[in-house]
Amino acid sequence: MRRIAVFVATLCAALVLATAARADFPCDDMGSSDYAARITGCTYQINSGRWQGENLSMSYNNRGVARESMGDYAGAIVDYDQALRIDPDNKIAYKNRGWVRSMKGDYDGAIADYDQAIRVDPKFADAYLNRGVARENKGDYAGAIADYDQALGIDPNNKLAYKNRGWARSKKGDADGAIADYDQAIRIDPKFADAYVNRGIARDNKGDFDGAFADYDQVIRLDPKNSFAYNNRGNVRLRMRQFDAAIADFDEAIRLDPTFTAAYTNRGLVYEKKGDVAHAREDFNASLTLPEKYDNGKWAHDTARQHLTALANLQPAPPAPSQ
Repeated sequence: MRRIAVFVATLCAALVLATAARADFPCDDMGSSDYAARITGCTYQINSGRWQGENLSMSYNNRGVARESMGDYAGAIVDYDQALRIDPDNKIAYKNRGWVRSMKGDYDGAIADYDQAIRVDPKFADAYLNRGVARENKGDYAGAIADYDQALGIDPNNKLAYKNRGWARSKKGDADGAIADYDQAIRIDPKFADAYVNRGIARDNKGDFDGAFADYDQVIRLDPKNSFAYNNRGNVRLRMRQFDAAIADFDEAIRLDPTFTAAYTNRGLVYEKKGDVAHAREDFNASLTLPEKYDNGKWAHDTARQHLTALANLQPAPPAPSQ
Protein backbone atom coordinates (compact mmCIF):
# COMPACT_ATOMS: atom_id res chain seq x y z
CA MET A 1 0.00 0.00 0.00
CA ARG A 2 2.81 2.39 0.86
CA ARG A 3 4.48 1.76 -2.51
CA ILE A 4 1.16 2.49 -4.27
CA ALA A 5 0.67 5.66 -2.20
CA VAL A 6 4.15 6.86 -3.16
CA PHE A 7 3.44 6.16 -6.84
CA VAL A 8 0.13 8.06 -6.70
CA ALA A 9 1.82 10.99 -4.97
CA THR A 10 4.57 11.03 -7.59
CA LEU A 11 2.03 10.90 -10.41
CA CYS A 12 0.03 13.76 -8.87
CA ALA A 13 3.21 15.79 -8.54
CA ALA A 14 4.03 15.14 -12.20
CA LEU A 15 0.56 16.28 -13.23
CA VAL A 16 0.95 19.45 -11.18
CA LEU A 17 4.31 20.15 -12.80
CA ALA A 18 2.88 19.57 -16.28
CA THR A 19 0.01 21.93 -15.55
CA ALA A 20 2.43 24.52 -14.22
CA ALA A 21 4.54 24.15 -17.35
CA ARG A 22 1.52 24.82 -19.53
CA ALA A 23 0.69 27.89 -17.46
CA ASP A 24 4.28 29.10 -17.59
CA PHE A 25 4.49 28.70 -21.37
CA PRO A 26 1.24 30.06 -22.85
CA CYS A 27 0.83 29.73 -26.59
CA ASP A 28 -1.74 32.44 -27.16
CA ASP A 29 -0.38 35.23 -24.98
CA MET A 30 0.43 37.48 -27.93
CA GLY A 31 1.39 40.33 -25.63
CA SER A 32 4.24 38.38 -24.05
CA SER A 33 7.77 39.17 -25.23
CA ASP A 34 9.03 35.81 -23.92
CA TYR A 35 8.98 34.30 -27.40
CA ALA A 36 10.87 31.15 -26.41
CA ALA A 37 8.23 30.42 -23.77
CA ARG A 38 5.46 30.98 -26.29
CA ILE A 39 7.13 28.57 -28.72
CA THR A 40 7.38 25.99 -25.95
CA GLY A 41 3.70 26.40 -25.10
CA CYS A 42 2.59 26.14 -28.72
CA THR A 43 4.77 23.09 -29.30
CA TYR A 44 3.18 21.46 -26.26
CA GLN A 45 -0.29 22.11 -27.70
CA ILE A 46 0.72 20.82 -31.14
CA ASN A 47 2.25 17.61 -29.77
CA SER A 48 -0.42 16.93 -27.15
CA GLY A 49 -2.97 15.54 -29.59
CA ARG A 50 -5.71 17.48 -27.79
CA TRP A 51 -5.95 20.30 -30.35
CA GLN A 52 -7.57 19.63 -33.72
CA GLY A 53 -8.89 21.58 -36.69
CA GLU A 54 -9.07 25.35 -36.28
CA ASN A 55 -7.55 25.22 -32.79
CA LEU A 56 -4.53 23.24 -34.00
CA SER A 57 -4.18 25.60 -36.96
CA MET A 58 -4.03 28.56 -34.57
CA SER A 59 -1.41 26.81 -32.44
CA TYR A 60 0.84 26.61 -35.52
CA ASN A 61 -0.04 30.21 -36.38
CA ASN A 62 0.82 31.43 -32.89
CA ARG A 63 4.11 29.57 -32.91
CA GLY A 64 4.85 31.16 -36.26
CA VAL A 65 4.23 34.61 -34.78
CA ALA A 66 6.67 33.90 -31.94
CA ARG A 67 9.29 32.64 -34.40
CA GLU A 68 8.75 35.67 -36.60
CA SER A 69 9.26 37.93 -33.57
CA MET A 70 12.62 36.21 -32.97
CA GLY A 71 13.67 36.85 -36.57
CA ASP A 72 13.22 33.20 -37.64
CA TYR A 73 11.31 33.98 -40.82
CA ALA A 74 11.93 30.57 -42.41
CA GLY A 75 10.59 28.79 -39.32
CA ALA A 76 7.61 31.14 -39.18
CA ILE A 77 6.68 30.40 -42.80
CA VAL A 78 6.87 26.64 -42.13
CA ASP A 79 4.40 27.10 -39.25
CA TYR A 80 2.06 29.29 -41.29
CA ASP A 81 2.17 26.73 -44.12
CA GLN A 82 1.14 24.01 -41.69
CA ALA A 83 -1.60 26.18 -40.20
CA LEU A 84 -3.03 26.66 -43.68
CA ARG A 85 -2.80 22.96 -44.56
CA ILE A 86 -4.94 22.24 -41.51
CA ASP A 87 -7.34 25.17 -42.07
CA PRO A 88 -7.24 26.63 -45.60
CA ASP A 89 -9.53 29.45 -44.44
CA ASN A 90 -7.30 30.72 -41.64
CA LYS A 91 -7.24 34.40 -42.61
CA ILE A 92 -4.83 35.26 -39.78
CA ALA A 93 -2.25 32.76 -41.04
CA TYR A 94 -2.54 34.16 -44.59
CA LYS A 95 -2.03 37.69 -43.27
CA ASN A 96 0.93 36.68 -41.11
CA ARG A 97 2.62 34.66 -43.85
CA GLY A 98 2.10 37.59 -46.19
CA TRP A 99 3.84 39.90 -43.74
CA VAL A 100 6.85 37.60 -43.42
CA ARG A 101 7.08 37.25 -47.20
CA SER A 102 6.97 41.03 -47.47
CA MET A 103 9.77 41.32 -44.89
CA LYS A 104 11.83 38.93 -47.03
CA GLY A 105 11.21 41.09 -50.13
CA ASP A 106 8.77 38.64 -51.74
CA TYR A 107 6.08 41.23 -52.40
CA ASP A 108 4.26 39.17 -55.03
CA GLY A 109 4.01 36.24 -52.61
CA ALA A 110 2.82 38.61 -49.90
CA ILE A 111 0.13 40.08 -52.14
CA ALA A 112 -1.07 36.57 -53.04
CA ASP A 113 -1.45 35.79 -49.32
CA TYR A 114 -3.33 39.01 -48.62
CA ASP A 115 -5.60 38.21 -51.59
CA GLN A 116 -6.45 34.91 -49.91
CA ALA A 117 -7.08 36.57 -46.55
CA ILE A 118 -9.46 39.02 -48.25
CA ARG A 119 -11.17 36.13 -50.08
CA VAL A 120 -11.90 34.54 -46.71
CA ASP A 121 -13.00 37.84 -45.15
CA PRO A 122 -13.71 40.78 -47.51
CA LYS A 123 -13.97 43.07 -44.47
CA PHE A 124 -10.49 42.24 -43.14
CA ALA A 125 -9.04 45.76 -42.81
CA ASP A 126 -5.55 44.61 -41.78
CA ALA A 127 -5.21 42.53 -44.94
CA TYR A 128 -6.00 45.56 -47.12
CA LEU A 129 -3.58 47.64 -45.07
CA ASN A 130 -0.74 45.13 -45.44
CA ARG A 131 -1.46 44.54 -49.13
CA GLY A 132 -1.20 48.29 -49.59
CA VAL A 133 2.25 48.23 -47.98
CA ALA A 134 3.38 45.43 -50.31
CA ARG A 135 2.05 47.28 -53.36
CA GLU A 136 3.74 50.47 -52.20
CA ASN A 137 7.04 48.61 -51.85
CA LYS A 138 6.63 47.53 -55.47
CA GLY A 139 6.10 51.15 -56.54
CA ASP A 140 2.38 50.62 -57.21
CA TYR A 141 1.23 53.73 -55.37
CA ALA A 142 -2.18 53.84 -57.04
CA GLY A 143 -2.85 50.24 -55.99
CA ALA A 144 -1.61 51.00 -52.49
CA ILE A 145 -3.90 54.00 -52.17
CA ALA A 146 -6.86 51.88 -53.32
CA ASP A 147 -6.08 49.36 -50.57
CA TYR A 148 -5.76 52.06 -47.92
CA ASP A 149 -9.09 53.47 -49.10
CA GLN A 150 -10.63 50.03 -48.54
CA ALA A 151 -9.11 49.73 -45.08
CA LEU A 152 -10.47 53.17 -44.13
CA GLY A 153 -13.88 52.30 -45.51
CA ILE A 154 -13.96 49.38 -43.07
CA ASP A 155 -12.21 51.14 -40.18
CA PRO A 156 -12.44 54.96 -40.44
CA ASN A 157 -10.23 55.39 -37.35
CA ASN A 158 -7.30 53.34 -38.65
CA LYS A 159 -4.39 55.71 -38.04
CA LEU A 160 -1.92 53.45 -39.86
CA ALA A 161 -4.05 53.51 -43.01
CA TYR A 162 -4.09 57.31 -42.95
CA LYS A 163 -0.33 57.47 -42.36
CA ASN A 164 0.41 54.96 -45.12
CA ARG A 165 -1.97 56.58 -47.59
CA GLY A 166 -0.33 59.89 -46.83
CA TRP A 167 3.08 58.44 -47.68
CA ALA A 168 1.79 56.95 -50.95
CA ARG A 169 0.20 60.28 -51.87
CA SER A 170 3.46 62.03 -51.10
CA LYS A 171 5.30 59.61 -53.40
CA LYS A 172 2.83 60.54 -56.17
CA GLY A 173 3.58 64.23 -55.60
CA ASP A 174 0.32 65.01 -53.81
CA ALA A 175 1.79 66.88 -50.83
CA ASP A 176 -1.51 68.50 -49.87
CA GLY A 177 -3.34 65.16 -49.88
CA ALA A 178 -0.53 63.64 -47.85
CA ILE A 179 -0.70 66.40 -45.24
CA ALA A 180 -4.48 65.98 -44.99
CA ASP A 181 -3.99 62.26 -44.26
CA TYR A 182 -1.33 62.91 -41.64
CA ASP A 183 -3.67 65.47 -40.04
CA GLN A 184 -6.30 62.72 -39.74
CA ALA A 185 -3.81 60.25 -38.26
CA ILE A 186 -2.77 62.84 -35.67
CA ARG A 187 -6.42 63.66 -34.92
CA ILE A 188 -6.96 59.98 -34.07
CA ASP A 189 -3.73 59.74 -32.06
CA PRO A 190 -2.14 63.08 -31.05
CA LYS A 191 0.96 61.18 -29.89
CA PHE A 192 1.53 59.38 -33.21
CA ALA A 193 5.20 60.31 -33.74
CA ASP A 194 5.53 58.70 -37.19
CA ALA A 195 2.67 60.83 -38.52
CA TYR A 196 4.43 64.00 -37.36
CA VAL A 197 7.68 62.84 -39.00
CA ASN A 198 5.92 62.21 -42.31
CA ARG A 199 3.94 65.45 -42.16
CA GLY A 200 7.18 67.27 -41.52
CA ILE A 201 8.66 65.73 -44.68
CA ALA A 202 5.60 66.74 -46.73
CA ARG A 203 5.72 70.30 -45.36
CA ASP A 204 9.46 70.48 -46.03
CA ASN A 205 8.87 69.37 -49.63
CA LYS A 206 6.36 72.23 -50.01
CA GLY A 207 8.88 74.73 -48.67
CA ASP A 208 7.02 75.19 -45.38
CA PHE A 209 10.16 75.06 -43.26
CA ASP A 210 8.50 76.52 -40.16
CA GLY A 211 5.74 73.89 -40.29
CA ALA A 212 8.25 71.10 -40.84
CA PHE A 213 10.41 72.37 -38.00
CA ALA A 214 7.40 72.42 -35.67
CA ASP A 215 6.53 68.81 -36.59
CA TYR A 216 10.05 67.55 -35.93
CA ASP A 217 10.15 69.41 -32.63
CA GLN A 218 6.92 67.66 -31.65
CA VAL A 219 8.37 64.26 -32.56
CA ILE A 220 11.41 64.91 -30.37
CA ARG A 221 9.13 65.88 -27.48
CA LEU A 222 7.16 62.64 -27.93
CA ASP A 223 10.15 60.42 -28.70
CA PRO A 224 13.54 61.91 -27.75
CA LYS A 225 15.33 58.92 -29.30
CA ASN A 226 13.83 59.34 -32.78
CA SER A 227 16.88 59.64 -35.04
CA PHE A 228 14.72 60.48 -38.08
CA ALA A 229 13.39 63.61 -36.41
CA TYR A 230 16.89 64.89 -35.62
CA ASN A 231 18.12 64.10 -39.13
CA ASN A 232 15.13 65.77 -40.76
CA ARG A 233 15.26 68.82 -38.50
CA GLY A 234 18.93 69.11 -39.36
CA ASN A 235 17.98 69.22 -43.04
CA VAL A 236 15.54 72.06 -42.38
CA ARG A 237 18.22 73.94 -40.46
CA LEU A 238 20.62 73.41 -43.35
CA ARG A 239 18.09 74.97 -45.75
CA MET A 240 17.64 77.84 -43.30
CA ARG A 241 21.47 78.20 -43.21
CA GLN A 242 21.60 77.47 -39.47
CA PHE A 243 24.75 75.43 -40.00
CA ASP A 244 25.97 74.89 -36.44
CA ALA A 245 22.49 73.92 -35.23
CA ALA A 246 22.15 71.57 -38.20
CA ILE A 247 25.44 69.84 -37.30
CA ALA A 248 24.21 69.44 -33.71
CA ASP A 249 21.06 67.70 -35.00
CA PHE A 250 23.04 65.36 -37.27
CA ASP A 251 25.42 64.62 -34.38
CA GLU A 252 22.45 63.53 -32.29
CA ALA A 253 20.95 61.45 -35.13
CA ILE A 254 24.28 59.62 -35.47
CA ARG A 255 24.64 59.17 -31.72
CA LEU A 256 21.19 57.54 -31.62
CA ASP A 257 21.83 55.47 -34.77
CA PRO A 258 25.55 55.13 -35.64
CA THR A 259 24.67 53.40 -38.94
CA PHE A 260 22.33 56.15 -40.19
CA THR A 261 23.92 56.56 -43.63
CA ALA A 262 22.09 59.73 -44.67
CA ALA A 263 22.94 61.55 -41.45
CA TYR A 264 26.65 61.28 -42.26
CA THR A 265 26.09 62.54 -45.82
CA ASN A 266 23.90 65.38 -44.57
CA ARG A 267 26.46 66.44 -41.98
CA GLY A 268 29.13 66.32 -44.68
CA LEU A 269 27.03 68.70 -46.79
CA VAL A 270 26.88 71.16 -43.90
CA TYR A 271 30.63 71.00 -43.37
CA GLU A 272 31.11 71.57 -47.08
CA LYS A 273 28.84 74.64 -46.91
CA LYS A 274 30.96 75.92 -44.02
CA GLY A 275 34.16 75.41 -46.04
CA ASP A 276 35.39 72.64 -43.72
CA VAL A 277 36.52 70.28 -46.49
CA ALA A 278 38.39 67.86 -44.21
CA HIS A 279 35.33 67.10 -42.09
CA ALA A 280 33.11 66.99 -45.17
CA ARG A 281 35.34 64.33 -46.76
CA GLU A 282 35.44 62.40 -43.51
CA ASP A 283 31.64 62.25 -43.33
CA PHE A 284 31.18 61.38 -47.02
CA ASN A 285 33.67 58.53 -46.67
CA ALA A 286 31.98 57.34 -43.48
CA SER A 287 28.64 57.25 -45.29
CA LEU A 288 30.10 55.04 -48.02
CA THR A 289 31.34 52.48 -45.49
CA LEU A 290 27.77 51.89 -44.28
CA PRO A 291 24.93 49.96 -45.93
CA GLU A 292 22.24 51.84 -47.87
CA LYS A 293 20.03 52.08 -44.82
CA TYR A 294 16.42 53.35 -45.02
CA ASP A 295 14.70 54.86 -48.06
CA ASN A 296 17.34 57.57 -48.43
CA GLY A 297 20.33 55.20 -48.22
CA LYS A 298 20.96 55.11 -51.97
CA TRP A 299 20.66 58.90 -52.16
CA ALA A 300 23.19 59.17 -49.33
CA HIS A 301 25.75 57.02 -51.16
CA ASP A 302 25.21 58.68 -54.55
CA THR A 303 25.47 62.17 -53.04
CA ALA A 304 28.57 61.29 -51.01
CA ARG A 305 30.33 59.96 -54.14
CA GLN A 306 29.41 63.04 -56.18
CA HIS A 307 30.69 65.45 -53.56
CA LEU A 308 33.89 63.50 -52.92
CA THR A 309 34.61 63.70 -56.65
CA ALA A 310 33.95 67.45 -56.63
CA LEU A 311 36.24 67.88 -53.61
CA ALA A 312 38.99 65.67 -55.01
CA ASN A 313 41.15 68.56 -56.22
CA LEU A 314 40.43 70.90 -53.34
CA GLN A 315 42.67 71.51 -50.36
CA PRO A 316 41.14 71.69 -46.86
CA ALA A 317 40.01 75.23 -46.16
CA PRO A 318 39.69 76.89 -42.78
CA PRO A 319 36.14 76.66 -41.40
CA ALA A 320 33.84 79.54 -42.35
CA PRO A 321 32.38 81.58 -39.50
CA SER A 322 29.09 80.19 -38.17
CA GLN A 323 25.91 81.64 -39.61
